[in-house]
Amino acid sequence: MSDLPAAGTARSAARLHAEWTEFRRAWLDFLSEPYGLLSPVGLYWLGDRPESFDDVPGSWWVEDSRRVLVRAAAGDGLVVDDRPVDGVTEVFDVARPRDIRAVRHGDVVISPVLFPAQTSQPVQLGIQPRDPYVASRRFELGIPTYPFDPKWIVPARYEPYEGRRPVVLRSVVENKVKDLGIFGRVVFELADGEHALEVYAGPEHELHIPFRDRTSGVTTFAGARLVFAPRPASANGGAFEFELDFNRTVNGPCGFSPYTTCALPPPGNTLPVAVEAGEQLPLWMEQPSAWAR
Repeated sequence: MSDLPAAGTARSAARLHAEWTEFRRAWLDFLSEPYGLLSPVGLYWLGDRPESFDDVPGSWWVEDSRRVLVRAAAGDGLVVDDRPVDGVTEVFDVARPRDIRAVRHGDVVISPVLFPAQTSQPVQLGIQPRDPYVASRRFELGIPTYPFDPKWIVPARYEPYEGRRPVVLRSVVENKVKDLGIFGRVVFELADGEHALEVYAGPEHELHIPFRDRTSGVTTFAGARLVFAPRPASANGGAFEFELDFNRTVNGPCGFSPYTTCALPPPGNTLPVAVEAGEQLPLWMEQPSAWAR
């Protein structure tokens, strides 16, 4: 989502608006996926004793702190790898994190959730049902977004740190933290002066920049929003200049569903201005608890 022009590229207002429109089209195409960011309808943490949940058939538990098991009868309609479950079946093993079995109940996909060991917290396992019908209904409601305004496009510079800086961040889930590393910051001028946002996530080709501002908890999701930026291979991991477009600010997974485990921004990633650009709080979402603000 980071196909931005190089910093300093001169374009007309009409061209800038057309580029933003194309970005929104591509982003909405991504959001419309049936089992994507709009589809989670539950998040259940599992213990070592079997538990049942209203919207998920069977009894679920964790064995040996690493294996997710389910017990169901054939009449429950639970299917693993296209075979009806009748008895006890393993659906996930921490020792084989990529070997995830396909678990379904009708059109609902039930995905295992792995919350790795963190500071003062052991590995935690859970399940997350994803419903394509709910995803389509949410998509039909639409994602409210501020109108495009070119004033929110600013020159910026990415400055990598010499080494990874460990940090413990809260997650959107009550009482759960994440051990992460901050590897750089983005510096730019906006409204009242120079600001910097630290970066802790993102694939090699782009930066995912989380932030809060004075709209957070009012018209936008209180936890955080994200803006993407390109990370050109030509920079070889070093500093580079780019165009930071807050019109392309989007909600992360936790801004579309309460059944997620997103890390919250570093403490300093709160801008002292109202960034009235990008996505707002979806109609079906409520603001998170005080823990996640």
